[in-house]
Amino acid sequence: RRDGPRKTVQMAEGSGDPELDAAVAKLQGLLYRRGPLGLKGLERGLAHISRGAGCVDRADLDTVLGFCGVTLGEEEASTIFRALDRGSAVVNCAELVQRLRPPLSGGMEGAVREVFDTLEDPTFKTG
Repeated sequence: RRDGPRKTVQMAEGSGDPELDAAVAKLQGLLYRRGPLGLKGLERGLAHISRGAGCVDRADLDTVLGFCGVTLGEEEASTIFRALDRGSAVVNCAELVQRLRPPLSGGMEGAVREVFDTLEDPTFKTG
């Protein structure tokens, strides 16, 4: 058991719709509790069940959530699905995962920028 402050999951972006934001936050929290396999497991499950199409329908989304051990209420799942559905009764898997992925922390973003700046430096030598 780990002592200390609990980490909170930060939403990737607010939609302006409190119902959607609450549903996304709940799904993020459920996936976060699953540890490293939470969001990554969802991403892999979506890729597998979409058979390379990159899109899933509502039944497939429910199936993947079940495989991931996540129980999301009917209304919450419907809210998320409706928000990401572009009128074709399917959601884009990458868009769903991106919506659920929390943003980089300030320190992590700084480290990524530093690496890219170093790689773009013309004086940087490899090998």
